[in-house]
Amino acid sequence: MIQSPYSKTQLRRARAHTAGGFTDRILRVFRFDATVYEEVRHDRNAVTQAMAIVFLSSAIGLIPILSEAANSPVSEYVHPFWFVLALPLPLLGWMCQAVMLYFVGAIVFRGPYTDTNITQVMTVTGFASVPGLFGVVAEFPVAGTLLGGVITVWMSVLQVIAIREVFDYSSMLNALGVWLANMLALIVVMLTVLGIAALAFMLVWR
Repeated sequence: MIQSPYSKTQLRRARAHTAGGFTDRILRVFRFDATVYEEVRHDRNAVTQAMAIVFLSSAIGLIPILSEAANSPVSEYVHPFWFVLALPLPLLGWMCQAVMLYFVGAIVFRGPYTDTNITQVMTVTGFASVPGLFGVVAEFPVAGTLLGGVITVWMSVLQVIAIREVFDYSSMLNALGVWLANMLALIVVMLTVLGIAALAFMLVWR
């Protein structure tokens, strides 16, 4: 029987945090505490918390975009209703990305200890999106661009840690490889969808 790469002490420590609240989990993500991912992946209710993080991050991230659009030449076409319509899109993207990441990490690059499901992948990647809560800093001129880059790198590092935990990889390099493979797959899918959409548009409006 294959044994988990985690010691009993590590697993007990992860379960000991289960009594902690939503805020405590977010703070542990900020501290790069990898045990929080092991905890939330086994908590069936944590996927709701992960969804809340993704939703709040997307809502906050839309604020600078709408603010810039409101001050642009097309401001007369900007309506708060577009903000409401755009909110579900990041949630849909999060779910699709989790499905693809599961395929890459649990099927294509499955490790000897990998034992997970799509819901667990959604949960850990949702928690790894916590830095997105600071997306409003993009509103600041000059510094906003720099801080936005920091947040992107920060989130990427957390995603790699989350991948290692949810797929039970023994090496961070394995997790990094899966993250890169998943990003490449996402780019290919997005370009394919855009290509099909552009082709359909040209066929309809030619």
